[in-house]
Amino acid sequence: MAQEQFSLLEVFEVLKLSENSSSMSNTLLQQAPNGRLMDPRRTAQIVSGGPQNHTGEVVEGPMPGFDITKTIFKTLDPAFAPMIEKQFAIELAWCDSALDRINSQVEAMLSGDSSHWGALKAHSPALLSFMENNCDFNCEHADGSFLDHLQFCYEYCHIHFPAASPVVLFLHSIMGVGTNLFPMKLEQRPQLANLVTAEELAHIEAFPTVLRLLPTGLLEELDKMPKEQLLGIEGIECYRLLGPTSTR
Repeated sequence: MAQEQFSLLEVFEVLKLSENSSSMSNTLLQQAPNGRLMDPRRTAQIVSGGPQNHTGEVVEGPMPGFDITKTIFKTLDPAFAPMIEKQFAIELAWCDSALDRINSQVEAMLSGDSSHWGALKAHSPALLSFMENNCDFNCEHADGSFLDHLQFCYEYCHIHFPAASPVVLFLHSIMGVGTNLFPMKLEQRPQLANLVTAEELAHIEAFPTVLRLLPTGLLEELDKMPKEQLLGIEGIECYRLLGPTSTR
């Protein structure tokens, strides 16, 4: 069975449906009218809390009509296009037994009054409106739409990192994608600040910069530090990717 994909507009419409639901007015519906919002691979990761080996359960095939200029990789050197196409321009066909197992696990995890996943709160209508009408998320991510990726991050954080705000991961790319795309402009920061908490905004602003610091050897440097030295770190100060103001 082929993996179902949702367009950017379809994802926004599904998220809006969840806001207007009378039976689940404070939760985000997991079941879209035309199928689950996330593909089986992502739902399996949420259920298990990490990536899984699906060898023998899924077959990869080429994605017809793949256009790199409509993806987050459109800013890369054209020399990387064959590598990107080989890694990401694929479609997945799942065996029925795997789909049945994953769907059963999802249903079990969603059911019950104590279900943390089932109690997921809906997004703010004002936030979704800002993202849809004032930002540019109209490109494909590594697999599926940009909103597929952001929604997965939101739900994964809500379930597996309950002490943290999932809004941060839902908006982690809004001020800069790893391939130098910028869904929002710096002058829109006051609008964003009115839609999130101050702590959420601090993490959202820092994410694009920290993402670029990680490959510079920062993780290796921290890994070599003894525990006492790590505990003595008060923070990290850097210039934000979007805007000249430093953040700490």
